[in-house]
Amino acid sequence: MPGSLGALDLTSLVGLSEDEARQAVTEAGGTLRCIYKEDAPVTADYRPDRVTAWVDDHRIRRVFGLG
Repeated sequence: MPGSLGALDLTSLVGLSEDEARQAVTEAGGTLRCIYKEDAPVTADYRPDRVTAWVDDHRIRRVFGLG
């Protein structure tokens, strides 16, 4: 059953595999954008349904938030 992205504790994604995090975000009604270099440039377009996260060694290391 779809949840609410606003109710998802984004800090709970840290430490999950990319696939686990993607599933959690998708089930909450959003999309996951993964960055594979911590300082990599990303687009500046705002999407309230998107979670941006840094991935290292196939794990979520940091979540930057919605947008």
